[in-house]
Amino acid sequence: MNYIVLALVGVVGVWLGLYLARKRSTSGTVGINEERSAQKEERKEAIFAHIQKQSRVTNDEVQKMFDVSDATATRYLQELEEEKRVVQVGAEGQSVYYQLARTAQSYD
Repeated sequence: MNYIVLALVGVVGVWLGLYLARKRSTSGTVGINEERSAQKEERKEAIFAHIQKQSRVTNDEVQKMFDVSDATATRYLQELEEEKRVVQVGAEGQSVYYQLARTAQSYD
């Protein structure tokens, strides 16, 4: 009988621990995700402003502007391109740069 009570208390304890841990981890990440999303949008706006001022930007310049990795800089630029705010000029490599979408269309 004692073993059954002990096992039951153990199962309830493990279940309660997992429930509380999951509840705490999901409530804390919402603020972090919102903060990261806001930071990403601010950086994309800064990139767009840079392009407006300088007429173009490269992936390397974005990396240096924010001290981010190549992948992160690429993601920012791809999102701006998906939003049709900028266009990529060049296929790949060091010669690739990005400029305002309306500027690229005016050269066609």
